[in-house]
Amino acid sequence: MTYFSHLQCSVPCGAAPYDPRQEQHLCTCGAPLLARYDLEAARAPLSKVRRESLAAREPNMWRYRELLPLFDGESPITLGEGWTPLIHARRLGRDLGMTRLFVKDESLNPTNSFKARGLSAAVTRASYLGARILSVPSAGNAANAMAAFAAAAGIGAKVFMPKDVKIPFVRECELYGAEVTLVDGLITDAGRIAAEKGKPLGWYDMSTLKEPYRI
Repeated sequence: MTYFSHLQCSVPCGAAPYDPRQEQHLCTCGAPLLARYDLEAARAPLSKVRRESLAAREPNMWRYRELLPLFDGESPITLGEGWTPLIHARRLGRDLGMTRLFVKDESLNPTNSFKARGLSAAVTRASYLGARILSVPSAGNAANAMAAFAAAAGIGAKVFMPKDVKIPFVRECELYGAEVTLVDGLITDAGRIAAEKGKPLGWYDMSTLKEPYRI
């Protein structure tokens, strides 16, 4: 059972809730949209969101599926993201006067960064919205993650990166089957060119803060 209910302006500006069963990107005011959940229902006695039920689930981000952007009957596009370890940084903690200092090691995610979490959610939603081509400007990690999840979903991927990006980022995107465009400029230039090319063609924009589900 899902508790995913609607999208809401992050400001909020007073705009009415947005329908997540339709493709949505920004609010009419230009602010990002946020996914919202029926938390009262999630806390109800018959809710499935309980410690004892979560413990038996697969150790990845989607163990919390009732509070992630999935509707009933849908399955996530997942590569096992999440459930990364907390490392007790004892020596650094001692130097800082802290006994419980932990570092979250996100490098163990698929494609080696935390970007796998947001892209798993975003590509999952895009796939159910009927997206055929996904587009993202990136300096590396987001591009790799989008390319990987797009490949898992069977969706085309277009990546725009500054031309001075490290070659392994480019090669990894290509290995996943993404089409890579190297841009003479900064990440902002990559974003502008991606939008100019993709918007007329109906590409699904995966830019940071330009769609609700990476947030």
